[in-house]
Amino acid sequence: MSKELDVSWFDLKKYDALAELDLSGWQRQIEIRQLISYDLEKDSCYDAGDYSASELFKRLKKNPIWTGGTREWDIGRTLNKYPFNTHSVYSTPALFEWFNGNEDRLHHIWECCENVYSQNIEDEKQEDLINTPYDLLIQQAGIGESGKFTNVTVDLTATDEQILGDFKYWLSEYRKATGCESNKNNFSNKDLSCWHKLRLLPYIDVILISPVMELLQHLKKGNEGLVAKPMTQARIANLIFPDYQHIDIVDKLRRTTKPKVEQLFKDKTLKAIEAQLSSSI
Repeated sequence: MSKELDVSWFDLKKYDALAELDLSGWQRQIEIRQLISYDLEKDSCYDAGDYSASELFKRLKKNPIWTGGTREWDIGRTLNKYPFNTHSVYSTPALFEWFNGNEDRLHHIWECCENVYSQNIEDEKQEDLINTPYDLLIQQAGIGESGKFTNVTVDLTATDEQILGDFKYWLSEYRKATGCESNKNNFSNKDLSCWHKLRLLPYIDVILISPVMELLQHLKKGNEGLVAKPMTQARIANLIFPDYQHIDIVDKLRRTTKPKVEQLFKDKTLKAIEAQLSSSI
């Protein structure tokens, strides 16, 4: 048994304020929806707390323009405390080491370190493992932000010329080895206007919020067997573009809005936005 998804909460007028948002405002909208998507992947939408997916859904249904913060820790707030820190190069905070050092997925690494260093156990494989660059182990374990940050040890007794030359070489070769490229995208007011015109955020909310809220309501009522029909492209198009009936709105949705949403929702796009915002501080 199935029925149509309830989208009575959706009101396109609530998104009018997007026209006034700057890049920072858009970054906040994308980030909160990525957070919801991440929680759904972890099946944590039922978690208690203000930042559980179910609670975020309720808040976005009332007002889709997110004005609060997120639970993510902001490194930018602490950079300026130390005069030697810059946006792209700064001393590794203790939090980074604590976060990764307490990961169970790295437990076998610490055991190898204990075996080789403290107990003088000679084992070539273990020695190779403990001398593997720390950040490569982090990436292999799937921890952190896929190589966005890295740790570098610098011998300050070397000359400035050698350090700068060696760092330039290391940076070039490390980027090649890890495939991590610098952000080259720049977002202008023209981009923001395009995102608003193509109604990217309303589309994200319709496909992200509606099915999950329906599921939560069914489970709450004990109707596990009652499944709502997936929304058709035509129904979504009518919700997103009710004032564009003079054109093929399904084609517009398929050819413009959907591809743009897929691009906007990628991690690398949000990182590029964050990098641009940080460089302008």
